[in-house]
Amino acid sequence: MQDNLLRGSTVISRTGIPRSTIYHMMKQGRFPLPVRISQRSVRWRESDIQNFIESPSRWMLDNITRSKSVDGNK
Repeated sequence: MQDNLLRGSTVISRTGIPRSTIYHMMKQGRFPLPVRISQRSVRWRESDIQNFIESPSRWMLDNITRSKSVDGNK
């Protein structure tokens, strides 16, 4: 199954979160990271955004669990 890639404007409209807040939340690990598609362009995976919309707290918990399994014991 192929995951659609969403532009920032679409992410903003779906979440209702302003662009600056999205980037601030990303730095804190509280919002899905985008995929870089070129030097000056990023897109977000639709599944990541949908999971975040459905349950932001669960998304953050899953993200923390996933990063610990990749990075070892954090």
